[in-house]
This record gives sequence, structure tokens and C-alpha cells, in this order.
Amino acid sequence: MPYSQEVWHEGYRTDCSCFVSMCLGLRDSMVTSTLPQISHRIAKEDLRAGDVLNNTDVATGHVVLFDRWAD
Repeated sequence: MPYSQEVWHEGYRTDCSCFVSMCLGLRDSMVTSTLPQISHRIAKEDLRAGDVLNNTDVATGHVVLFDRWAD
């Protein structure tokens, strides 16, 4: 599915934050600036597969799901 901040699919936009919202089973399609409202910080060493990595900077905002550490 193509990335877009304007296209919607089954109630979610087709961008990074809405993909994460869908994966988390959220009712609402969140954005990088609102995801902190439903999350909390953890230490880097506590990261596990499926944890959310969120950059809330307005100019460079992006969110991904953590998979694993690369060697």
C-alpha cells in the first residue's frame, strides 16, 4: 500500500503513525505528536520487538515499530 498522509484505508491514513496505530489496535488514527499521549518512555536497553520508536519533531517526525538490534 502506498505511503500517504491523505489516503485512508479502513479508518487509518496510510502513513507511518497510522500504521503504528493500526498495529497497536487503536480506535483512532494517531500522529507522531499525539502518540506520546498513549505511551511512556522506556530505557534503550529495555526495547523489545513491537515497541514504538517515535520522533515527534515537527519537521522530521517519524515513527516505527522496533524489530531487533542489528549487529
